[in-house]
Amino acid sequence: MFFIEKIKKIIFAICVASCVLFSSCANKQYHVGDIVMSDGSVLSKDSYLSYKGKEKPVAVIFTVNGVQKGDSKRVIGVGLFESDGIISFAQDNSSGDNTNFLFNRAYVINQKFDSSTGFYTNEGFSGDIDGEDSWKNVKRRDKTAKENMYSVYPAYAFAENYGINKKCGKFESTDWYLPSVAELYEMFENKSLLNEVIEACGGNELDHRIWSCSQDYYMKDIQLILDMETGEVRKAFKDSQAHVRSVYCFADR
Repeated sequence: MFFIEKIKKIIFAICVASCVLFSSCANKQYHVGDIVMSDGSVLSKDSYLSYKGKEKPVAVIFTVNGVQKGDSKRVIGVGLFESDGIISFAQDNSSGDNTNFLFNRAYVINQKFDSSTGFYTNEGFSGDIDGEDSWKNVKRRDKTAKENMYSVYPAYAFAENYGINKKCGKFESTDWYLPSVAELYEMFENKSLLNEVIEACGGNELDHRIWSCSQDYYMKDIQLILDMETGEVRKAFKDSQAHVRSVYCFADR
């Protein structure tokens, strides 16, 4: 009898421990506009304004459902700061400038200008709409890309090293990435809320033309840019100048 009771206690302890472990590992409940702190905690704007701790904000959530992913639960946040001024996507006449990165190609479907709002609308995006693997795709095609990142691929250099250069605590890694044009448009659609929160955190608002990792379908020296003021998807030569933002996938359920 004593042995049976002891076994029951052991099983109960295991169940409790499993529940605690599951709860600690379960994905947080994120919302668009939430602030991710450097220790991984997540605060609403109101909670952040009354926050007295030492951790600093590193990103603002702009989607909790991925981008055009159906039932996807990808939670992605944008870093608070943009590049210092405008930079090129790739160096003029470099391998990055003259290569069509096939796995990164994308285009906007049926883009239209809405004169009543002054904004551009579209029917979505086709091709590669997830930017997380775009740098891997570049390195697969250009074997010298990693060693020449800063000189040949300045946009990627900023985006991929954002967590390290901005000292993002728990997120001080190379998991940050250059967003696709679809991900940038998701930001644009939530721009008013995002800018309100980013401003409260002391970051740079979303108001410029921003490089995407999306390669034009047909021209090897053309990259897609998203105008954050109007929502227009533009084609630009890779040696043109624009701002850069970096994003991070905080959960992929």
